[in-house]
Amino acid sequence: MNATLLRAEAPPRLFQRRLITPLKTQIIQGISPRALAWAIAAGIVSGLFPLLVTAIAVGYTAGLNQLVLHTFNWLVYPLQILAIPFFVRVGELVFSAEPITCYGLLLIKCTRADSMQFLRDFGMSGVHGVVAWLITAPLLLLIAVTITRPMLESATHR
Repeated sequence: MNATLLRAEAPPRLFQRRLITPLKTQIIQGISPRALAWAIAAGIVSGLFPLLVTAIAVGYTAGLNQLVLHTFNWLVYPLQILAIPFFVRVGELVFSAEPITCYGLLLIKCTRADSMQFLRDFGMSGVHGVVAWLITAPLLLLIAVTITRPMLESATHR
């Protein structure tokens, strides 16, 4: 076998196979770049929601493409973990609240020890994070759409 044939038989890279190809398939099936851009943006922004495992409801209520929304929601999951302290701090600033002093493993330990006590101690921090997300989400959504829509439109012309 020659080298060209071997290269053609090689499986596509993970990014190409799991992200680019499904997006192209959606476009081929008639989904507009605009609709895809909104689904991507909603997936990203809902994926940053500061309460874990609660973000998907956005896509159902908005009638967005579920495949794309879920894909991008899960892609930003590591960012969600990193963004929680940011949203909580911004919320604390909005409410002029005293900042909480612990994050990470200590919070997980507190949750496992006594869930109700955890809610009493840190429940308002969750509210602060949600309010900060509500304040920033529209801007993040518009930024994500502004970035993704031209890229998708140019991909449809190829």
